[in-house]
Amino acid sequence: VLGFAVLATLVTGVLCGIPPALQAVRGNVSRVLKEGSSGLTPGRRGRLQRNFLVVVEIALALVLLTGAGLLFRTLVDMMRIDPGFKTESLVTMPLSLGAGYDDARRNQFAEDLIDRVAALPRTRAVGAGITAPFQFTGAGRCCWTNGVTGIPATDDSIPVEAWMHPITPGYFEALSAPLIYGRTFTREDSAGGGRVTILNERTALQLFGTANAVGKTVRKLPEQDLTVIGVVRGVHHWGVSRGVDYAVYIPHRPWAGFVDRLHLVVRTDADPQALAPALREIVASLDPNLPVEEIVTKEQRVAHSMTQPRFLSWLFGSFAAIALVLASGGIYASMLHLVG
Repeated sequence: VLGFAVLATLVTGVLCGIPPALQAVRGNVSRVLKEGSSGLTPGRRGRLQRNFLVVVEIALALVLLTGAGLLFRTLVDMMRIDPGFKTESLVTMPLSLGAGYDDARRNQFAEDLIDRVAALPRTRAVGAGITAPFQFTGAGRCCWTNGVTGIPATDDSIPVEAWMHPITPGYFEALSAPLIYGRTFTREDSAGGGRVTILNERTALQLFGTANAVGKTVRKLPEQDLTVIGVVRGVHHWGVSRGVDYAVYIPHRPWAGFVDRLHLVVRTDADPQALAPALREIVASLDPNLPVEEIVTKEQRVAHSMTQPRFLSWLFGSFAAIALVLASGGIYASMLHLVG
């Protein structure tokens, strides 16, 4: 960065020095002296050059001010978007289960972890999934239709490309994600083979329109049919700037046993930061060799997703302020020279 700044300074000095140097070399010295002493007004060429520079300064300042204003407005609008869940008192802990875990052990680890965390004092709700909002890790994405059990999808059925989120019972309760109608998962759903699903509102509207989707069947192409048991409002899994994607939530067991990623979400009545030591102790009691990457609050995660827009807003705002000061100084200097 320092080298670039030095190079930019040298290049700027050379480029800004060339036009006056050429003018001085090629100009008529006697005419220039006459222009400077013949009256109160400068020569026509000098006026045009100064006017041009002032216009360029004002134009650049206007462009930067407009860009800074738009970026700041975008940032404010993003901060006002409802992410689809409550960020207060919500803690997330990502874990990576290594190759030593098979399908059954991964599922058992998730259930044991949830049970022990739920037993902590002042824990309101706890759940887990292979993804969590604003963690920017993805599950699989596949095609779904509003099929009927036993009847193949017709050729004119348009599949919906929806993200599949394997989650455990308690996931939506921990997020405080609004349930529009129906119910959330229970452990009986997982024990029954996991042939049930929860849709977000956008997916339900795309597949079934305004009709109640509970009890209807969706088909994961080509031949896997799931029964809808609930519809949730819609969670911004990839940040507020992206919006709500099509999402299908399925039971963690048996769908996610092959995935080594696990995101724990805990809602607590205590200080979220004070919960970290207890979570680390629980993980160590289940697997002493399993590293805990980080334990952060969801408020920190959401704020981190706003870092780039916030930085760009401040950057363009600073440039706009400097350009405005330079343009004002240029106008003042030009008028001062003209009056002088």
